[in-house]
Amino acid sequence: MLQMRPPATYGIPPRYETEAKRKIQQLQGEYDDILALAKMEMAEVENLHYSTLCFVPNPKKEHQELVKK
Repeated sequence: MLQMRPPATYGIPPRYETEAKRKIQQLQGEYDDILALAKMEMAEVENLHYSTLCFVPNPKKEHQELVKK
């Protein structure tokens, strides 16, 4: 008579699973660091953009407004 084998268990062996979880956490930390740096760079670029383009005084326009008053 044939012996019944236990059903095959599909999945990741525990040692690989813990190693994979550790690697995922490491990569998530690196991703978070890169994302934070990117956000800081974007804030600097926006600040530079606004400081150079939006807040440039226009002396001719101010002069014209003063002359009208």
